Amino acid sequence: MKLSRYNYVINSEKKSLIYNTLHTTCVLLDPIEYCDYSSLNLKSNISEHMINLGFWVDDDCNEFEYALLKSRMRIEDNDKVIIRIYTTLKCNANCAYCFENKTRENISITDTDMLVSFVKEKCAGYKTLVIEWFGGEPLLNQEAIDIISDELIRFCNENNIEYYSKMITNGYLLSNALSKYHFLRWNLKSVQITLDGSKNRYESIKRYGDDNSFDVVINNIADAINYGLHVIIRINYHYNSTRDTISLIEYLKERFANSTNLSVYAKHIFLTSAMDSQVAELADITVFETLYNNGFVKDILASIPDRKYKCIAYLTNTYLIYPDGRVGKCSQAMSEGDFIGDISHIDFMKMGKWCNNQISDKCKNCKLFPLCNSGCRYEELHNRKNCMIDETVFLHKLNMYLNQYH
Repeated sequence: MKLSRYNYVINSEKKSLIYNTLHTTCVLLDPIEYCDYSSLNLKSNISEHMINLGFWVDDDCNEFEYALLKSRMRIEDNDKVIIRIYTTLKCNANCAYCFENKTRENISITDTDMLVSFVKEKCAGYKTLVIEWFGGEPLLNQEAIDIISDELIRFCNENNIEYYSKMITNGYLLSNALSKYHFLRWNLKSVQITLDGSKNRYESIKRYGDDNSFDVVINNIADAINYGLHVIIRINYHYNSTRDTISLIEYLKERFANSTNLSVYAKHIFLTSAMDSQVAELADITVFETLYNNGFVKDILASIPDRKYKCIAYLTNTYLIYPDGRVGKCSQAMSEGDFIGDISHIDFMKMGKWCNNQISDKCKNCKLFPLCNSGCRYEELHNRKNCMIDETVFLHKLNMYLNQYH
């Protein structure tokens, strides 16, 4: 027997924590048990657990090959088609950091027939169709959402395919004018809304031309929750806005104290250098602790990402469709003109660039590989840091979990 190559160990005076990234298993051991663990004592009381949970493996076990096999099996077992539809590239906000190419282009009514046909064709052999409404601001073209939803829901009902949709929106138009009827008509299960800070910071970044836009969006979030929608708030922040981000999280806790249909997470953006990344780790830890202390993280271990696939762009059953019918695999790449075809023809040579099984030597030797699965394909293709899990933040989460039991 040998210790798994994917074990992380955190030691304290009274307890030791072992976390295995391949099996996402975790145990807390007292000092005697830890000695048995580290010495591979097969006669100890913990030996059966150590083997069953993957902390000890056979000497000839190739764990990396097993990690690859596990990832591929997950892909083969995936019975969903995921289509992201850009109803428009227009947007009512003017965020300076947005990479989308804003135009006045909408999906026209005459275009929806070909788009619907493309989606129907991609559903062959799958049990579930998930539509993600995106933009620009998708709610600027509600007519397209109505028409496409009606056609696809009818098709799915006739072919025994589960259907539901999600939306990524800035939330400004998600008002009472969008009645519950619309949400039901679209079979909308969740909306993700981005907040860039508390009121003053938010309005300086979004630049709607409305000094009350923050309050409008917050009220719309409350309305959506009352309709029964699951609302996901994504907080965009930079390390120099950590204090404001903390204030926003505390405000959301107070404003939505009794809301069970709300999730909140935070994403660090604007990282431009190695120095940024190093300073950002402290901000990431501070923001995570604030989310946890305010009840938006219920389970520390569950907050550790387990990326089932290399990247959503890696899956052969995911497509992103622009208003003009061009099709791509990655939002960032599409904003730079990188497409794999259009709704009349997919270039499978171009698609192969994204749906690729190759693993870099760096990833092969990384203990986080089973969780990260090589991270972001776009960054990998541009020879940049592609890992989606920061090891420093990951270790801090394990320390937080261990400290609960001191």
